Amino acid sequence: MTETRSGYGQPKRLLATPEFNVALFALLLNFPWEFLQVPFFAEMPAMAHWDAVLFCTRATLGDVLIALVAYWVVAGVRRRRDWLRCPDALALLGFVAVGVVITIGLE
Repeated sequence: MTETRSGYGQPKRLLATPEFNVALFALLLNFPWEFLQVPFFAEMPAMAHWDAVLFCTRATLGDVLIALVAYWVVAGVRRRRDWLRCPDALALLGFVAVGVVITIGLE
């Protein structure tokens, strides 16, 4: 059987997508960041442990979504999903700018 027919090709293809890599990087970057901010919020230290963990997890997933939307905006403008393989300064600036605008709009 070929790899694709046996079903093992699908996970490999998913792992190779730029969106997966952007989402994974955003998750690994933002999850600890959310917990580092806990002392700066008055009500967070008083929350039950799992409530605070759930709160930080939701915030992290929101950050992942923001990163994906920023990635897709640049991909749409560039008309290339693989723009992240060889990014230039303008693409990175656009990615950061879109992310900052969305973050400011939501917060």
